[in-house]
Amino acid sequence: MSGTRLSSPPKSFLRFLHWFCNPAILEDVEGDLHELYDHYLKTRPHKANILFARDVLLLFRPGILREFKLNSHLFGSIMLKNNFITAIRHAYKYKGYTSRNLLGLVVGIASSMLILLWIDDEVSMDKFHDNIDRIYKVHRNVYQSSGEVNTTASIPQPLAVTLVNDYPEVDQVVLLSWEIEFLLSNEEKVFYEKGRYASDDFFELFTFPLIVGDPHTVLNDPYSIVISESLADKYLGPSWRNDEDLLTQTFKIDGKQEFVITGVFKNSGPDTSLKFDFLLPAKEYIKRNSWVESWFNGGFNIYLSHRPNADIDAMQAKVLQEINVNTAYDADERVYLQKFSEAYLYSTFENGIPIGGRIQYVRILLVIAIFILVIACINFMNLSTARASRRAMEIGVRKVLGAHRASLSQQFYVESFLLGFGLSFGGSGSCSSSAAII
Repeated sequence: MSGTRLSSPPKSFLRFLHWFCNPAILEDVEGDLHELYDHYLKTRPHKANILFARDVLLLFRPGILREFKLNSHLFGSIMLKNNFITAIRHAYKYKGYTSRNLLGLVVGIASSMLILLWIDDEVSMDKFHDNIDRIYKVHRNVYQSSGEVNTTASIPQPLAVTLVNDYPEVDQVVLLSWEIEFLLSNEEKVFYEKGRYASDDFFELFTFPLIVGDPHTVLNDPYSIVISESLADKYLGPSWRNDEDLLTQTFKIDGKQEFVITGVFKNSGPDTSLKFDFLLPAKEYIKRNSWVESWFNGGFNIYLSHRPNADIDAMQAKVLQEINVNTAYDADERVYLQKFSEAYLYSTFENGIPIGGRIQYVRILLVIAIFILVIACINFMNLSTARASRRAMEIGVRKVLGAHRASLSQQFYVESFLLGFGLSFGGSGSCSSSAAII
């Protein structure tokens, strides 16, 4: 375990771990869980506690459990053993019923888990950036004479200059183009690749870790290029990591201008909405296209971060008419700031306000997942209840022999527990890599 933790795992689940875990391996298991928790705090801090709880629950399995001494005052070991034997015999005797009951529960739980995993991916999009709570995406609401409002993320480049110079609330501003396909060549290797133009502060605002290069300077030179780890492997081979001349190598764009490699960034995962294989300096694009510097065009997407104590509502009100002030013509174009953490899920606008988008699919599928799980549980209980009438003779014999109602109920609880617990053992191995730390 490394470093001082900003937060601690849920104590209730740590106590649960201490209760069921074999003391011989408890220290190693707890250490691995703490390391996973530290990783969650860095990558997904808002869900660290939930993920830690999931990991603890998935470790509740044979091979890790300690020996439990049953309390004879609650139930005798002989009676409990008899209940387990009866439950197993009953399951084997009625294989068809057991299979159908388990199949319904397996399909229901598996379907719900797959949907929930997809939902987790959607709501986690772009959350890995260090300053995600302070990053905003700039939109432009164009008010038509018909009363219709069109929202676009194509923003005049001079607005970025104004934000830097006239807004003390703003910390950093980044220009980012849309994704463009270029013909990229390095010696004899020539392929079409997708990249973007970005301004100097890109790697300071967004958390895309660099393997090679300084995030403060990699895009300073107008003829520099920052490539992904996979692109470096593709064009330069695996030996580039030990190549002292890496930062002198060049790529040619569209068979014309050469750009010198100044950095290599780690491959981005599926949890980012900003897709690109390489970045080129925005200043080089602006130099070749003077029209971009006009207030009457929208050449870039603009992202900004505000200072920690800035009043974002006051800044929104202040920047609202900035385009109108600098264009001074009949069109009404107002600036709108949207949290970058919400931009992916809330991408549909109405009257200049985000009203939905992919969040609607998330909500619908969440309801479907809950519905499927509830139906699977109800089906499981109904099938169990339906079989109870066939066991009337068994229950009668037990009553004649002096069995109490509690012991009869215990038998059915044990059977349901065995089915459900056996199912959880069968599926826990594929649910999370954390279950494999032992």
